[in-house]
Amino acid sequence: MSSPTHSEMSEPPEGRYRIGAVASLTGISAHALRVWERRYQTVCPARTPGGDRLYSERDVARLQLIKRLLERGHTISELAALEKAELLALLERHAAPARTTDAPEPRPGLLDVRQAFMEALATMEFEKAERVLSRAAVSLDPRSLVFDIVVPILHEVGDRWERGELRIAHEHAASVILRNLLGALIRTFSSDEKAPGIVVSAPAEEVHEFGALLAAMIAVSHGWRVTYLGPNLPAAEIAHVVEVRGAQFLLLSLVLSGEPSREAELRRLNELLAPETRIIVGGHAAGEASAWLPRARQISSLEGLERFLKQQQDQIGPRPL
Repeated sequence: MSSPTHSEMSEPPEGRYRIGAVASLTGISAHALRVWERRYQTVCPARTPGGDRLYSERDVARLQLIKRLLERGHTISELAALEKAELLALLERHAAPARTTDAPEPRPGLLDVRQAFMEALATMEFEKAERVLSRAAVSLDPRSLVFDIVVPILHEVGDRWERGELRIAHEHAASVILRNLLGALIRTFSSDEKAPGIVVSAPAEEVHEFGALLAAMIAVSHGWRVTYLGPNLPAAEIAHVVEVRGAQFLLLSLVLSGEPSREAELRRLNELLAPETRIIVGGHAAGEASAWLPRARQISSLEGLERFLKQQQDQIGPRPL
């Protein structure tokens, strides 16, 4: 098998991305990108005279393919030497997840919202795409927005990118629009201080955010007092916020597997959190946490999280004034 990077090394220098931009576009931390390059030669970026890495659009596309396969349970050592055609073939073997019976079929009007968003995204009318979702958010409850609008859009954007129908810029713009919308709604809908509290975040080196955002929206939709911190936060900062906010629960989103700092961060978090703090972990790499967060409850789906939060809320009840 030929090296996947030979042709990439001969590309002209136009259209290059620095490592911070690549981390944002792919959801792979800058640290992981450096380690993968050193250990596996996953891609071989060019260098500036000062030694900074410069990634081509082909490099970014390859890394995004690898990230999608990592999220489906593959390892970087398994994927690093594969060419683009082999990576795409591997993706095709993963059947799209069946819709769970817990999530109701969307109403026809919701299909129109998704279609209008995708049409505006495809033509790069990003302001129009944002308005489509903002109008929908006014009339929908948070749960319906998650299951009937946001999750299907995320899947469709990913599928269309894999088929070559959308560019990296389309996917990046969709991510920005959805992230901004969900963040604003979490702040708007979060319950008052009497509600049970939950902090939602992702640990250091974990830059993939949508799992945490969607989980926070589910918690908001069931009346929890949500403190959303976003991704890539050190253990000491997460623990401090849990303490200051008086949250009974911490929910962590873990997507990228094999992060070198993961074990130390989670062990540190386990030490810093009060013994009574309940921990929930979700995401494709959640299984890694069991050895380092022995008290954590692993949740495998948004529907499973929804059921768990309902049960806990019934047991806790409102906090006293």
